[in-house]
Amino acid sequence: MVDTAHVDEFKIAAGHYATGVVAVTSLSDEGPLGFTCQTFTSLSLDPLLVSFSATHGGSSWPKILAEGIVAINVLSNEQTQVANALARSGSEKFAGVSWAPGENGCPLITGALATIEGSILDVARYGDHDIAIIGVDSFSASRGEPLLYFRGNFGTFSSE
Repeated sequence: MVDTAHVDEFKIAAGHYATGVVAVTSLSDEGPLGFTCQTFTSLSLDPLLVSFSATHGGSSWPKILAEGIVAINVLSNEQTQVANALARSGSEKFAGVSWAPGENGCPLITGALATIEGSILDVARYGDHDIAIIGVDSFSASRGEPLLYFRGNFGTFSSE
Protein backbone atom coordinates (compact mmCIF):
# COMPACT_ATOMS: atom_id res chain seq x y z
CA MET A 1 0.00 0.00 0.00
CA VAL A 2 1.30 3.47 -0.92
CA ASP A 3 1.99 5.71 2.08
CA THR A 4 0.27 9.08 2.43
CA ALA A 5 3.50 10.95 1.60
CA HIS A 6 2.87 10.00 -2.02
CA VAL A 7 -0.72 11.27 -2.26
CA ASP A 8 0.17 14.25 -4.48
CA GLU A 9 2.08 11.96 -6.85
CA PHE A 10 -0.88 9.58 -6.93
CA LYS A 11 -3.25 12.45 -7.80
CA ILE A 12 -1.05 13.23 -10.81
CA ALA A 13 -1.07 9.60 -11.96
CA ALA A 14 -4.85 9.20 -11.47
CA GLY A 15 -5.41 12.54 -13.19
CA HIS A 16 -4.18 11.00 -16.44
CA TYR A 17 -7.50 9.18 -16.72
CA ALA A 18 -10.11 11.37 -18.45
CA THR A 19 -13.58 11.23 -16.93
CA GLY A 20 -16.97 12.67 -17.67
CA VAL A 21 -18.42 15.28 -15.35
CA VAL A 22 -21.80 15.05 -13.65
CA ALA A 23 -23.67 17.18 -11.17
CA VAL A 24 -25.33 15.15 -8.43
CA THR A 25 -28.35 17.08 -7.15
CA SER A 26 -31.17 16.80 -4.65
CA LEU A 27 -33.70 19.10 -3.02
CA SER A 28 -34.25 19.82 0.65
CA ASP A 29 -36.61 22.12 2.52
CA GLU A 30 -33.75 24.65 2.46
CA GLY A 31 -33.44 24.56 -1.35
CA PRO A 32 -31.37 22.81 -4.03
CA LEU A 33 -28.31 20.75 -3.11
CA GLY A 34 -25.53 19.55 -5.37
CA PHE A 35 -21.91 18.79 -6.09
CA THR A 36 -19.70 18.14 -9.09
CA CYS A 37 -18.58 14.54 -9.50
CA GLN A 38 -16.20 12.67 -11.79
CA THR A 39 -16.80 9.16 -10.44
CA PHE A 40 -20.18 8.37 -11.98
CA THR A 41 -20.70 5.02 -13.72
CA SER A 42 -23.42 2.76 -15.01
CA LEU A 43 -23.46 -0.28 -12.73
CA SER A 44 -26.21 -2.71 -13.80
CA LEU A 45 -28.82 -3.15 -16.52
CA ASP A 46 -30.97 -5.62 -14.60
CA PRO A 47 -31.98 -3.93 -12.41
CA LEU A 48 -31.03 -0.44 -13.66
CA LEU A 49 -28.38 0.81 -11.24
CA VAL A 50 -25.76 3.57 -11.35
CA SER A 51 -23.15 4.61 -8.84
CA PHE A 52 -20.90 7.49 -7.86
CA SER A 53 -18.44 8.30 -5.11
CA ALA A 54 -18.68 11.33 -2.84
CA THR A 55 -16.27 12.75 -0.29
CA HIS A 56 -17.44 11.42 3.06
CA GLY A 57 -16.76 14.71 4.85
CA GLY A 58 -18.14 16.97 2.12
CA SER A 59 -20.68 19.64 2.96
CA SER A 60 -23.32 18.70 0.34
CA TRP A 61 -23.17 14.91 0.30
CA PRO A 62 -24.48 14.29 3.87
CA LYS A 63 -27.48 16.53 3.13
CA ILE A 64 -28.17 14.75 -0.17
CA LEU A 65 -27.82 11.36 1.52
CA ALA A 66 -30.38 12.43 4.14
CA GLU A 67 -32.88 13.23 1.36
CA GLY A 68 -32.49 9.73 -0.13
CA ILE A 69 -33.15 10.80 -3.74
CA VAL A 70 -30.91 12.25 -6.43
CA ALA A 71 -30.67 13.43 -9.98
CA ILE A 72 -27.47 12.86 -11.89
CA ASN A 73 -26.93 15.49 -14.58
CA VAL A 74 -24.37 14.60 -17.27
CA LEU A 75 -22.85 17.97 -18.10
CA SER A 76 -22.22 19.20 -21.64
CA ASN A 77 -19.04 20.83 -22.89
CA GLU A 78 -20.81 24.18 -22.53
CA GLN A 79 -21.35 23.77 -18.77
CA THR A 80 -17.93 24.43 -17.26
CA GLN A 81 -19.50 27.29 -15.28
CA VAL A 82 -22.07 24.88 -13.78
CA ALA A 83 -19.32 22.41 -12.87
CA ASN A 84 -17.29 25.14 -11.16
CA ALA A 85 -20.34 26.55 -9.34
CA LEU A 86 -21.31 23.18 -7.85
CA ALA A 87 -17.70 22.30 -7.01
CA ARG A 88 -17.37 25.18 -4.55
CA SER A 89 -18.49 25.19 -0.94
CA GLY A 90 -21.28 27.33 0.36
CA SER A 91 -25.00 27.84 0.16
CA GLU A 92 -25.05 29.86 -3.07
CA LYS A 93 -23.96 27.04 -5.38
CA PHE A 94 -27.06 27.33 -7.55
CA ALA A 95 -26.81 31.11 -8.09
CA GLY A 96 -26.85 31.48 -11.88
CA VAL A 97 -27.52 27.76 -12.48
CA SER A 98 -30.72 27.18 -14.44
CA TRP A 99 -32.72 24.10 -13.41
CA ALA A 100 -36.20 22.66 -13.17
CA PRO A 101 -37.54 19.98 -10.80
CA GLY A 102 -37.53 16.45 -12.14
CA GLU A 103 -40.11 13.74 -11.53
CA ASN A 104 -38.66 13.13 -8.07
CA GLY A 105 -38.30 16.85 -7.35
CA CYS A 106 -34.52 16.94 -7.68
CA PRO A 107 -32.95 19.69 -9.79
CA LEU A 108 -32.47 18.79 -13.46
CA ILE A 109 -29.89 21.20 -14.84
CA THR A 110 -30.93 22.98 -18.02
CA GLY A 111 -28.74 21.92 -20.95
CA ALA A 112 -27.43 18.69 -19.39
CA LEU A 113 -26.73 15.93 -21.94
CA ALA A 114 -28.56 13.36 -19.85
CA THR A 115 -30.37 13.15 -16.55
CA ILE A 116 -30.93 10.12 -14.35
CA GLU A 117 -33.26 10.26 -11.36
CA GLY A 118 -33.33 7.68 -8.62
CA SER A 119 -33.25 6.60 -5.02
CA ILE A 120 -30.17 5.95 -2.94
CA LEU A 121 -30.28 2.19 -2.27
CA ASP A 122 -26.98 1.62 -0.50
CA VAL A 123 -23.86 3.46 0.62
CA ALA A 124 -20.51 1.96 1.60
CA ARG A 125 -17.59 3.90 3.04
CA TYR A 126 -14.09 3.25 1.74
CA GLY A 127 -11.29 5.53 2.93
CA ASP A 128 -12.41 9.15 2.70
CA HIS A 129 -15.22 8.47 0.19
CA ASP A 130 -18.66 6.92 0.16
CA ILE A 131 -19.77 4.80 -2.79
CA ALA A 132 -23.47 5.32 -3.46
CA ILE A 133 -25.65 2.85 -5.35
CA ILE A 134 -28.66 4.43 -7.04
CA GLY A 135 -31.78 2.64 -8.27
CA VAL A 136 -32.83 4.34 -11.51
CA ASP A 137 -36.44 5.55 -11.64
CA SER A 138 -36.33 7.72 -14.77
CA PHE A 139 -33.89 9.10 -17.31
CA SER A 140 -33.58 11.18 -20.44
CA ALA A 141 -30.85 12.02 -22.96
CA SER A 142 -30.19 14.61 -25.64
CA ARG A 143 -27.56 15.33 -28.25
CA GLY A 144 -24.32 17.18 -27.63
CA GLU A 145 -20.75 16.74 -26.51
CA PRO A 146 -19.65 15.95 -22.92
CA LEU A 147 -17.66 17.99 -20.45
CA LEU A 148 -14.51 16.08 -19.49
CA TYR A 149 -12.04 16.30 -16.62
CA PHE A 150 -8.37 15.55 -17.33
CA ARG A 151 -5.20 16.42 -15.41
CA GLY A 152 -7.04 18.81 -13.11
CA ASN A 153 -8.79 20.76 -15.87
CA PHE A 154 -12.11 20.72 -17.67
CA GLY A 155 -12.02 20.03 -21.40
CA THR A 156 -14.06 18.85 -24.31
CA PHE A 157 -14.43 15.92 -26.68
CA SER A 158 -15.53 16.02 -30.26
CA SER A 159 -16.92 12.97 -32.03
CA GLU A 160 -16.07 14.46 -35.43
